[in-house]
Amino acid sequence: MSFIDLVSRLIYGQPISPETSLSPGNYTPIPQPPTVPLLLNTPQIDKKLPHESFRLLHQKYGEIYVLAFPGRRVVFLNSHRLTLEALDEKKFHKALTGGLLELRGLVGDALFTAHHGEHNWEIAHRILTPAFSPANIKGMFGDMFDIASQLVLKWERYGPEHIIIPAEDFTRLAFDTVALCTMGYRVNSFYNDAVQPFIVSMADYLLEAQRRATMPSVVKALSSTAKWDSDRELMNEIVNKVISDRRRSGIQRGDLLDLMLHGKDPRTGESLSEENIRYQASQIFFLSLAQTDQGMLTFITYELLKSPVSYAKVREEVDRVLQGKPIQPEHLSKLPYIVAVMREALRLHPPATAIAVTPYEDTVLGGEYMIPKGTVVVPQIARIQRDSTVWGEDAEKFKPERMLDGNFEALPPKAWIPFGNGARACIGRPFAWQEAIIALATLFQRFDFVMADESYNLTLKQTLTIKPDNFHIRAIPRDNAPPLVIGATSAPKPATNVGEATPATLSNEEMEKKVPMAVLYGSNTGSSEAFAQRIASAAASNGFNARIATLDAATGHLPTIGPTVIITASFEGEPADNAGRF
Repeated sequence: MSFIDLVSRLIYGQPISPETSLSPGNYTPIPQPPTVPLLLNTPQIDKKLPHESFRLLHQKYGEIYVLAFPGRRVVFLNSHRLTLEALDEKKFHKALTGGLLELRGLVGDALFTAHHGEHNWEIAHRILTPAFSPANIKGMFGDMFDIASQLVLKWERYGPEHIIIPAEDFTRLAFDTVALCTMGYRVNSFYNDAVQPFIVSMADYLLEAQRRATMPSVVKALSSTAKWDSDRELMNEIVNKVISDRRRSGIQRGDLLDLMLHGKDPRTGESLSEENIRYQASQIFFLSLAQTDQGMLTFITYELLKSPVSYAKVREEVDRVLQGKPIQPEHLSKLPYIVAVMREALRLHPPATAIAVTPYEDTVLGGEYMIPKGTVVVPQIARIQRDSTVWGEDAEKFKPERMLDGNFEALPPKAWIPFGNGARACIGRPFAWQEAIIALATLFQRFDFVMADESYNLTLKQTLTIKPDNFHIRAIPRDNAPPLVIGATSAPKPATNVGEATPATLSNEEMEKKVPMAVLYGSNTGSSEAFAQRIASAAASNGFNARIATLDAATGHLPTIGPTVIITASFEGEPADNAGRF
């Protein structure tokens, strides 16, 4: 062992990465910046804002480069063409690195921080995904509007001269909405000027996780953990209280917390362990702080204030569609420009700027770069979503129109990935989407916004996610805003006509005389199963005797008499859990 490797093992707990370059032999060498002794490329990454360091490295080294850190090398991708290959889940799987690895001290093997192949991830994913079905998300509309209304009331009461820090209030919005909709827990952040201690502890824990991720092993071992430990204890105490209160109440709300406590894996019949329930609940609170919406809403506010034309289009759409009334569930699908603004903001400013994967075997990227098995590969989402070969020469410009008129649907695969990739993508996407539409429509209906400092240009702050730093606004109430009252908040149940023939109103003998029909479904979230149930219910009045089964249950013995109706969904290109064998 060399002297340098000996010193490195003492400091970092592992030897320096070998200096041999990646892509040896006949393959193209991957560019690498010059290194310094012991620290290698570590000094080239800004600890407070690594996002900016990676932007500059992209400008200098192009679509791919490798950085050497003590004990490992990491390959960074900045082009869509290479990322498309690296996100092929048949060749690569998720790698847990950096701050996410440090978070396991609090959230263990929860969905977001589980290692590839951990059994608890598979169980939890199958149990919890149905909580985010379209029907369940629509049923959360009233609670989401409730929290958005609290934000509106706060801004109205403070008046037009009050200086608002949108990142803080959008954090409150996200945190309170997640807590209420998924766990029935009211945080009431808008009733206190001070930030909730739980949120402070979470923010500090995130920052410390990021800091610890860059520490040498010996420094980490010797550093004080008193604040780190006390933050974890405070968060665990609150999470344990939420769980115990629900158990004591005996109430079942049918929400995410109920699925954690009572759900069973449809494939194995297993339930979540007590430890994993706490991990999952902690993660839900944690992700509300690093959640898509609070960053996206802040960036949208900034971009619209910098783009008066887009701002005017948002306000015109809101006024035209809502017609002076509070937003209702039926309005959600009628705001295409707001959706385009959201997509464009997430393209330019994805809250999580990168994801990490690693190949199952030695793999060649782009036909020229050899990536050995076990190498961590990091597609830089923030750079890929500005790739001019996909987005054009104006890729750096905020332009919501690029997401309209079928342009978004025509994008190549993996060109827009702010919610992650494949099976490990965020299962709460529809939740975040609905929450953001409600908030944006309600806020732009009721306020005109101006920057507190008209000369402000975007600066960033980074923990595990990014957000604008030192960005302040004022909210000026608009005239004739509607009262904060809504009507029905969930989809009505389909009516059954009086005298309509249904399986429940027909005798067994009458049903047997009807034409057999098989209705087969594949479903994770319950949507396809619900459609199957509706078809089967309507079949009796149309001369059919319908029987429902999963696709897997029909594998190898499809009915040969009568029609067969198949309703199924795919999830990131993969079949539903109860349709894989079919």
